[in-house]
This record gives sequence, C-alpha cells and structure tokens, in this order.
Amino acid sequence: MNHQFKRIQYQFQGIYAPLKYIPLLNQQSNAILSKKPITNYKIHNLKSGMKNIIIETQIKTSKKATLLLTHLSLSKKSREKQINELIDIINKIKTPIILAGDLNTFQGKKELNNLIKQTNLKIHNPKTNKKTYPSFKPKKRFDYILTSKNIKVKNYKTLDIQLSDHLPVLIDFEIK
Repeated sequence: MNHQFKRIQYQFQGIYAPLKYIPLLNQQSNAILSKKPITNYKIHNLKSGMKNIIIETQIKTSKKATLLLTHLSLSKKSREKQINELIDIINKIKTPIILAGDLNTFQGKKELNNLIKQTNLKIHNPKTNKKTYPSFKPKKRFDYILTSKNIKVKNYKTLDIQLSDHLPVLIDFEIK
C-alpha cells in the first residue's frame, strides 16, 4: 500500500470551535491506503452533523473508478440528512463507485436501505469478522463497503489490526 490520502475529520466552527483543542477529537481522521495511485481528490462537507466529511478520490487503474470515504454522524437525525446528501453526490458520479467508511448504523443495514435503493449500490459482507467496533472486542458493525454494479469484489475482509477504535476493512476488486 504505497499510496495514501488522509484528512482530519472535523472542521470545528462556531460554537464547536473550542473542541479543536481536545486531543481525542482533533486527531481523528479518515485515511485511504491503496496499491494503485490515488488521484483527483475532492472534499465534500455535509450540511449536518459534526462528523460530516466525504472524501472523493479517483483510483488510477486501467479504467476509472471513484472512491468515496465517509464517517457519518452519531446522531440518527443528522445521519439521515447526510445519507440524503450522499445519495445526491453518488448519483452525479459517472464512473464506477466504491463507498466505504464508518456509517454509524446503530440499527444495522436497514438504515442503508434508502441509500441502496436510490443509488443501486450493492452492500458487501465480509466472510469473517463482520463486526468492526470496538476494535479490541468487536460487537457492532458500523464499517461498510458498497459498490456499483460494475465493480467486481474479489475479496472483502475485516482485518484484525487495532490501529484505531474500529477494525479496518479491505477489498480487492476489479472494474468490469
């Protein structure tokens, strides 16, 4: 994994500005690690929730693909609004899509039904270690990878690596 892109998660503004001094919060980030070069990145700042960043990148392969990495809100109400914004972002993209990240779906996959229905993304299930949180003794699945129909997932697994409070997920894929 020679290629990476990292973005600090929170952009504290307004009444939340003092939170930038809390080490637990000001060091949280999303990261993409890839064997292939990562190009053309764009940051989407969602309108609701404190966890509100979507990273959009292209992965340089023989065919173009767009990777969206997100970390959605802990608040169900904010998360629902964010999912609707995410649907709009996804539906404007013309290349095959991989959506990954901590979706904070406390009620499981059913929170993603609207996203799946309106974008035609497919949700993938790892063969082992389906739960990703907390990393030291996983009891919940908050981390997902969804793909458009022109992405063939050859391997999907949850890695038993404790780099954060969530276990990382990994896919090997090809573009059809």
